[in-house]
Amino acid sequence: MMHWLGWLLVLVLTTGCEWSMKNSTTPVDEEPDRVESSTFETLLRGDQCGVEEARQIFVRDEDAWKDLWDEFTSIQTPADPRPMIDFSKHMVIGVFLGSRSSSGYGVEIVEVSSVGDALRVTSRVSEPDPGGMMLTVITHPYHLVRLDLHEGPIQFETR
Repeated sequence: MMHWLGWLLVLVLTTGCEWSMKNSTTPVDEEPDRVESSTFETLLRGDQCGVEEARQIFVRDEDAWKDLWDEFTSIQTPADPRPMIDFSKHMVIGVFLGSRSSSGYGVEIVEVSSVGDALRVTSRVSEPDPGGMMLTVITHPYHLVRLDLHEGPIQFETR
């Protein structure tokens, strides 16, 4: 038991030293990138769409929006009308999980923030509880949001 605690103490101390060394190399006058939250509006969120492959997308023009919407509604007859987006002011961001073999999966864009000149999109994925009751059905979870137009780079991260 004491041997194990000794190793734990060494691990904690070396982790602290590593953190200290990493932070000591940053010049005092250099500011870290400022993070600012951006507002967004959910267009659609659910578990049935025609996008079969997992991907994260951003759309900044009408042609790309039409192409995405055609794929998105490919399982609907008749297809829902495409939401109108003013691409001179707004853009669309989407996160698609792709095909899943049961109910219980989901995705939600939980935060959009500006980090320097980049836009960071953070999403959270939910999965069925192990041993829980689920429907045996193919699902395609997704979340589409509209937000103010951003011309810089876009980074995606999943929690």
